[in-house]
Amino acid sequence: MKKTYWWVLIASMAAMIGRSYAASTDVCIDDYDDGSELCLTLDSTSYGYKMEVDDMDSDLNILSCVVDVPGENFVTMGDCEGAFNADEDDDFTIYVRVNQDGEEYNSTLEFDCNNGSCDVDDYSSSSSWSSSSSDDVDNFKVTADPDNADENEWVNITVEARDSRDRTVEDYNDSIKFKVYRRSSSSSSWSDITSREGDTGYFDISSTYRSSFDTSISFSSSWDGEKTFSNFIRFENDAYDYKVVVYDRYDTSVTGYGIVELSSNSSFDDIDNFKVTADPDNADENEWVNITVEARDSRDRTVEDYNDSIKFKVYRRSSSSSSWSDITSREGDTGYFDISSTYRSSFDTSISFSSSWDGEKTFSNFIRFENDAYDYKVVVYDRYDTSVTGYGIVELSSNSSFDDIDNFKVTADPDNADENEWVNITVEARDSRDRTVEDYNDSIKFKVYRRSSSSSSWSDITSREGDTGYFDISSTYRSSFDTSISFSSSWDGEKTFSNFIRFENDAYDYKVVVYDRYDTSVTGYGIVELSSNSSFDDIDNFKVTADPDNADENEWVNITVEARDSRDRTVEDYNDSIKFKVYRRSSSSSSWSDITSREGDTGYFDISSTYRSSFDTSISFSSSWDGEKTFSNFIRFENDAYDYKVVVYDRYDTSVTGYGIVELVGNSSMSIDGYSSREFAAVERVYNRWPSFINDLERAYSILRWNSNWQNAQEEFYDNLRDVVNDEDDKEWEDYEEFYDALYSFVEYTVDLIND
Repeated sequence: MKKTYWWVLIASMAAMIGRSYAASTDVCIDDYDDGSELCLTLDSTSYGYKMEVDDMDSDLNILSCVVDVPGENFVTMGDCEGAFNADEDDDFTIYVRVNQDGEEYNSTLEFDCNNGSCDVDDYSSSSSWSSSSSDDVDNFKVTADPDNADENEWVNITVEARDSRDRTVEDYNDSIKFKVYRRSSSSSSWSDITSREGDTGYFDISSTYRSSFDTSISFSSSWDGEKTFSNFIRFENDAYDYKVVVYDRYDTSVTGYGIVELSSNSSFDDIDNFKVTADPDNADENEWVNITVEARDSRDRTVEDYNDSIKFKVYRRSSSSSSWSDITSREGDTGYFDISSTYRSSFDTSISFSSSWDGEKTFSNFIRFENDAYDYKVVVYDRYDTSVTGYGIVELSSNSSFDDIDNFKVTADPDNADENEWVNITVEARDSRDRTVEDYNDSIKFKVYRRSSSSSSWSDITSREGDTGYFDISSTYRSSFDTSISFSSSWDGEKTFSNFIRFENDAYDYKVVVYDRYDTSVTGYGIVELSSNSSFDDIDNFKVTADPDNADENEWVNITVEARDSRDRTVEDYNDSIKFKVYRRSSSSSSWSDITSREGDTGYFDISSTYRSSFDTSISFSSSWDGEKTFSNFIRFENDAYDYKVVVYDRYDTSVTGYGIVELVGNSSMSIDGYSSREFAAVERVYNRWPSFINDLERAYSILRWNSNWQNAQEEFYDNLRDVVNDEDDKEWEDYEEFYDALYSFVEYTVDLIND
């Protein structure tokens, strides 16, 4: 299933804000007990429709809401709130699945639309008992065999019911339905041809399955979650590729598909681009260069039967910041380029690409370039379709257009020094591709910064060189440090300044910045953490992992505890004592209850006899464990009506803590006040991904690393996420809408900073 990252989703949502709405359609579903009803509003927009819940009785809970627009993929709307694309005259179907006091209702609304105004053309509803568990079916894996069939060849379709972790749901026993689509090329849209089964030129379903195909197929629990429907389908027109979609009859958001490419269809192996390779790609002036051309399809696979004609163009530029100039007409002119006599006449017209070349050809000694003050680009394109193109670049050895200095790599050795220990600083001049610029010979300057902790800002202390408690530069480099150091070209782009600097106060960490004297945008830095400074490698938290984290009732669970510093790195010499607490809750909307004292009581939890006495007191964390220890078969839980939380904390500093959550298989999915189960799960995913997301941003955009306001904002956001996940009474965001608004604001703020 295609993965959509939440920050990309926000961007797409933002694009929808501010549109005006036209025609509106209201519809109510009232098939529930006690007269309860769910009312939806559809508003026509410039791009399709926006759907909202207008009214819903409190005893109803929306499980899923899916829109099926012909020719489009299914659109899942979560709690029936969102937008989808459709033309103003497109008819579509909405599937609504609702739970009322444990009873599940499935409603199908078929809309007939004209000029954006829609009416319900057909309506049906049914109910079935459904219970939720961690291994509910989430998607289908659909496999076609063969997936590259001949016209009218029977194809086997295998359907595997899977949960949200893509594990087989072996007890799945609902009904499935099918849809079939086709498209003429990879750039065209899929067309729904389900209704054309049996029509000449479309597809056939085997007589074994035809009647079930028209209605639904009951998935037997005896199939253990996977079934192969042998000789299920065949396709009659090899001018198309086909997609077989499988979905749950009662929950159309549970879906999956397989694609069949007919062997003789060129929708994917049509020529799409050329891969052009120059050898050598860093040539000397007047050195002959081989050019290899590979014809490729839209998936960058070799098109072995390509046999059209290709043409060439040649460009040059004097630097990476200048534009390419077309010099094709200057072939043979002094100071430009030469084509070998073998290919010259073809170069002026075109070269026929022989199918015997199997899609790839090397033109040996094809071209040479006469002026090493430039870099060159050789472009290849199809004679009859100039959109099919590709190019290779040749950088002449003595041209510095690409190996201009772009940044410095600065390395400190040791990077975890003792107070007053001399530190070597190695400076490597690098280009925009982080390759060493061996002929760099400008001058460099230094700055020195320090900070007392990872949460504090860096302070410039360059002017304090030699002052007590700051830093010293070796007498070898002191005068140059005050002015600049000339980088000799004989150093081949890299120089180690031995015993360059020492730091006098181990209450700080230090940063050594190097920059080009004449271009301060060319910079780099190295960080030195003093060994005895606890700002980074002090114990800060525990990472607690439960295995399995979705256990059966009374199944023994392993607990792994990792001691970590403020950067979430393992503190390998941690040797204090840890204690445990155990909590449980019946749902995500309820509070965690401390049940530590109930160990061994029926219906609560048991600690393995191996650890029981230590659990009551504390466990000494041995330094030989290198900061991480797995306590095998540590704990088991006796009541699957609850989820459980195992908390670990330092015996002497209870602020150093961490926890792992175990959801028992028989316990239902959770929701809290203001958040449905789906919304809560979305917030939880953001919470879990937030640290890595922030790290990725900081690596990509250095401005964010040093912006204290942004750092404070992201930390505050993370704290607010934690409050929602823990269902704190004083959480900042009372409902999902407030969470979304805050998320949008943070992303908008971040983008503004990056673009400034």
